[in-house]
Amino acid sequence: MNKNSKLTGLYSALLALFTIAAVTLRTVACLFDLEYSYGAFNSKTLIFASGVTALLGAVVLFSYIIFADRITAVPAFSSPTTYLPTGLVAIALIFLSVSMLSERISLATAPPLLVIICALTALFSVVHFFFNAFIAEARTELRGYFSLATVIFLALYAAYLYFDNTLPVNATNKLTDQLAYLFCALFFLYEARISLGREKWRSYSAFGLVAALLCAYSALPSLIVYFAKGRLISNSIEENILTLTLFIFITARIIMVAGLKEKRDSKEVISMQSYARRREEIITESMNVHKEAFAVQMTIDDLLPEAQHKIDEEEPVLEEPDPEIIEEAPEQITLEMLLPDINDSNSDAEREE
Repeated sequence: MNKNSKLTGLYSALLALFTIAAVTLRTVACLFDLEYSYGAFNSKTLIFASGVTALLGAVVLFSYIIFADRITAVPAFSSPTTYLPTGLVAIALIFLSVSMLSERISLATAPPLLVIICALTALFSVVHFFFNAFIAEARTELRGYFSLATVIFLALYAAYLYFDNTLPVNATNKLTDQLAYLFCALFFLYEARISLGREKWRSYSAFGLVAALLCAYSALPSLIVYFAKGRLISNSIEENILTLTLFIFITARIIMVAGLKEKRDSKEVISMQSYARRREEIITESMNVHKEAFAVQMTIDDLLPEAQHKIDEEEPVLEEPDPEIIEEAPEQITLEMLLPDINDSNSDAEREE
């Protein structure tokens, strides 16, 4: 369990409520108001109500990204919520790829090159879902790189639906299918980040909730109309089956997120980190006290450098003595040499006597 488990459960319940409401309204509209030849609705009331319900549900479900907390969870690829949905999507992709290569090119309802690229990327996407079930390790670049094939396929298939001329460009059913596949592409982009170790769980769940709602809104009414009246209101029945399996896969992954465990350090690691922080604080405080105690004392000379410079200029400069004078000077200086006048006066007095 993680901090977002309860919130994820609440939004999963909201997903179920909005899905039931929007799918019911669109199913009734497709059964009774849709003109199957042109893809237009004779009465706009029910289809407008279903569209508003789906739009409101998408906005409410996407608010998950605002209210959810940031978590660091441990991804899981070895749970029952992975194996069965993964196998269903892989089988649906194989059938769609074969159908596009065998039928869609001959019908020429879209550019043949685009059809071929979509079919090939669908096969690479099958490899991604194989690794999704076969490799239990959470982080592996091999699965991450092949998951990008799924993203490319879903985006290209949305483009294929746009260029397909079976239905008008602005047909409501076509726009619904395109939105479903584009949001699925965004969801699988965050699915690829998990395999590369760069997961963002809030965005992953938010886009997953919206993609699941749109997939159910696209696939379930189309399948009900197909089995009830034998009418095909989407591009192909293989597309409807793939969209339904994507809904199952994404819903299962959202449920899986609610049960993920957060990455938490052991008690021993937490204690060692706390001890290291305390020691670092003590060392930092000790260093600050040491710097204050042994700081260099400032003197008046440091504070008044200009005054010291003036004093040095005013001091007299002593001249060096003449070396000749130094050589003539006696080695010892006597009292008679210092007092010559006294000696002269004594000698005069003796002569007078």
